Amino acid sequence: MADSLVRHVPRHARLTLALSGGLDSVVLLHALLAQRRQHPFELRAVHVHHGLSPHADRWADFCAQLWASR
Repeated sequence: MADSLVRHVPRHARLTLALSGGLDSVVLLHALLAQRRQHPFELRAVHVHHGLSPHADRWADFCAQLWASR
């Protein structure tokens, strides 16, 4: 991952992560946060609450808590 960031993401770039609350986006969030120490960039996370699932409110809350705890 670090090599890809160096090749494709300029230092101090602004990245936005689509954070669904699922395993893949949560792992990617943690990996990106860890890489900022070696390759600085601005990171934002966006969660879109479509309301399509009865669990949508819990997913939104989880994502907000996860982002706040970073």
